[in-house]
This record gives sequence, structure tokens and C-alpha cells, in this order.
Amino acid sequence: MAGFDFSKIKKALSSYGISVFLVVSISFIIVYASKTAGDKNYASFNREFGNLGDSRNLDEKLAEINERLSKNPRDMQALFESGIVKYHMGYSRYIDAISDLEMARENGYTDVRTFYYLALMYQAVGLYDFAELEYARYINNRPDDLEARLMLARIHYLKGDYAGAAKEYSGLNARYPKNGVIMENMALSEWKSGKDYTVTLENMRKIKGEAACRADSVMGKIRFEEKLYYDSITALENLLSGKCAYPSIDKAEIYETLAHSYLGVKNDAGAMLSLRELLKLKPDSDEARLQLAKLEKKKKSSKK
Repeated sequence: MAGFDFSKIKKALSSYGISVFLVVSISFIIVYASKTAGDKNYASFNREFGNLGDSRNLDEKLAEINERLSKNPRDMQALFESGIVKYHMGYSRYIDAISDLEMARENGYTDVRTFYYLALMYQAVGLYDFAELEYARYINNRPDDLEARLMLARIHYLKGDYAGAAKEYSGLNARYPKNGVIMENMALSEWKSGKDYTVTLENMRKIKGEAACRADSVMGKIRFEEKLYYDSITALENLLSGKCAYPSIDKAEIYETLAHSYLGVKNDAGAMLSLRELLKLKPDSDEARLQLAKLEKKKKSSKK
């Protein structure tokens, strides 16, 4: 990452007697993280860790931990807590947090949350193989953690292992039937891996409610990717209807896909309407604003 001084962390690692392998691993993380956006959307998911409070409290908490470490540099519990606090301070502190947790683990500190937080941060910086390993370790200790299992399945998808993702989601579907989120991701993974996804969509529609709406979401995405824009429009317009409002629906993404679908069938009016709705949700979208301006200019020119 820009501005990150690896010499400091290397010195710190050496002072703790950390293995050469770990020094090299952390070095690789820093270099790699500077080149990839990773999967930041899922990095905000977390487990409770005491009363961390607001950002000011985090700074105070970290100062307290650093004081403990200055008195006893081999206090691995303090180092673990430092990693957790830095995680909660945000993405810019993830490399520091990873090094703290890895150093604490290397020196014998054991806490199941180590696997969990490392998995989150490795996923966020795009190191999916590392994230997969840490999620698996965490799940070995917390087999009933549905959200962690969903994340592990997502790692397979992000790595391009769509068959592996479909298998993971299928197993989750058997264990947690009629879960719309699981079935939506299972259908997408089946499609990406070349398997028949229509049965999953049919089952989602039979459940009705949110699951049926998610089926429209899947169909809209798939038909758009297949350049079957009229079918995509039908599915996405239905998804945006009042009967399909569910908490996690990403309307901005839907309007963006819908705008492109309308452009695909040369329906400028539909595209303009979708872009205006998109800009209400994402007013800082330069791409949407530019596209809308082009369409409006085209409309004015056609009236002359």
C-alpha cells in the first residue's frame, strides 16, 4: 500500500523472533494488497469484541494496548487485541492488523477469532487462498456459523471456482432449506459452472416472497450477461416493483444493469429513466452522469 514502510514491520517481526516464512508472507501481502481492490464489501462483517465504541475510543484502546506492549513486548494477548482493534479501525489498518494477529499466532497465542478476522482481512485485500484456509479453520471450530460458511462459498466464487461454490451452496441449501440468499447464490454458481440452474429458480419461485424476488434478480443478471436484454428488463422491472422490496436489495446495481439493458435494445427513454434513478442512489457516479448527459443531448438533437 502507498506509504507503507515494510522496514518497520520487518524489524518488529524480527524482534519477536518470527520465522523467515512469516516475514516473507507479510511482505507478499503488502505488495499484493497494493495491486488489488480485493473484496472490501464483505470486510465490514464482524463479530463482537468487547465494547470498542466509536473511533475515538478505538484510538484510546489502541494506546492502552501499546502501553501494555511497551512494558511487555511478549504479551501476545495484547498483540492479538491490537490486531482486532486495528481491524475495526478500517481497511487502511488491515496490513498492520494482519501482522499483529499472525505474530501473536506464531508465538503461541490461540483464539478462534484469529482465524475469523484473518479470513476477513485476507479476503478484503484479495488474498483468497489465505482467506479460504482461515475460514475453513474457523468453521472447524464453529461449524454452525452460517454467515462464515456463506463467506467461504463466496471465496470459491471469487476465485473462479464456480463448481466448488455451487457445491458449497448446495450443501448449505440442504442444511438450511428455503433460504433465499443461499438459493440465489447457488443458482448463480450453477450457471457460471455450466450446470442447470433452472430447477433452483423454480424452487425459489415456489417458496414465493423474498425467494421469488431473488429469482428475478438472478434471471435479470443472467439474461443480461447472455445479452438477452428484453428478458433481463422484464425480470429487473419486476424486481423493482413494490411487491419485491426486501432489505438487502441493491437497487443501484439493478438500475445500472437495467440502464445497460435498455441501451442494448436501443430504448433511450428507459435507459434515461434508469440512470436518473441510479443517480438518486449514487449521485457521485460520473459514468452514469456522463451517459445520461449523452442521451439527453441526443434527445435534444433529434427534436431539431
